[in-house]
Amino acid sequence: MTRCSFKAFLIVMLMSFTQALMSGLKAENTIRIGVLTYRDLDSTQIRWSSLSDYLQQKIPDTNIQIITKTFDELGQGVASRNLDFIIANPAHYLEWAQRYGLSAPLVTLVKESQGNPVRAFGGVIFTHSDNPAIQSLSDVVASRIAVTSPRSFGGFLMQKYELYQHGHDLKESSLFKVGMPHDLVIKAVMDNEADVGFIRSGVLEDLAERGGLELENIKIINEQDLPGYPFSVSTRLYPEWVVAALPMTDPKLMKKLTSALLDIEPDSEIAGELAIYGFSVPADYSQVLNVLEELRSPPFDVIPELSFSDVFARYRWQLTGGVLFLAILTFLSLYLLFVRRQLSEEIETVNESRKQLNQKASELLNANEQLMKA
Repeated sequence: MTRCSFKAFLIVMLMSFTQALMSGLKAENTIRIGVLTYRDLDSTQIRWSSLSDYLQQKIPDTNIQIITKTFDELGQGVASRNLDFIIANPAHYLEWAQRYGLSAPLVTLVKESQGNPVRAFGGVIFTHSDNPAIQSLSDVVASRIAVTSPRSFGGFLMQKYELYQHGHDLKESSLFKVGMPHDLVIKAVMDNEADVGFIRSGVLEDLAERGGLELENIKIINEQDLPGYPFSVSTRLYPEWVVAALPMTDPKLMKKLTSALLDIEPDSEIAGELAIYGFSVPADYSQVLNVLEELRSPPFDVIPELSFSDVFARYRWQLTGGVLFLAILTFLSLYLLFVRRQLSEEIETVNESRKQLNQKASELLNANEQLMKA
């Protein structure tokens, strides 16, 4: 091998090594963001793919991957630690935070409607406008109800909680499960496969805007009058979706991502491509937690075993007060028993004395009669 050929060989080897090293570094710096979808996967993937380009500009030397997943797929990704961040509805976030140790919410998604921010969402209960049998919540319970899944927050749990608050116990046996996306629920009701449909707010209006639905064919049950809220809704409102990190994610990376998301302006190109207003500081999700707890939904579907020390630690003052009350009640009962016994003895003594007096009086009377005869 000539000197020139050897030099060329070394250059090729060096370039190959450098390329391999850069590929390895790129793989190591890959950031995987899982996004939950409630519409079809393809359109959701297209919509959110622009976020990867934006984040790569904000966080250089990284390979951002946006992966849209169904609930089960996203749950598997969280459980297997194949993701770095998630964007999901608050109910699923709270379940996974309890089970897998997700971070506190980094930011909250803010949606957009006609240029205005939409910071909350609700559940919709609807039927076909020609259905006279469904007029109120009491009619819904006895109906065939189309839902995506009993695990859906905006597509089932919100509506179930609203019915629960009005004294109606909804059984899963009445559900017609159609799966994702929410559009299938609308189709089931329109095709008379179900009497009632449960979906999240905004889906009806979005489908109508795209020409896939005539809103006059829809009747909203228990419609709420919420001034300023742009969508039909049948339940109270809850904070929008959460962005959170998996437990092994680098805190510095979490800080960079949070900053990048908060930098999205409502009138920016990326906000328009994502069809959102932006992201805000984390909302208060305690209201969502209360819903899950009252409905015994995950992560509250398993009742924990309580020891006496757990019960005492939680109810120490109630237990102490109960013990004192029982002690006082026992003392008063014993005292009353003692008083009754004393009273009985005194009554018995009085009766005996009266008996003796009567006997004495009878003897004196007899003696007096004998004296009179004598």
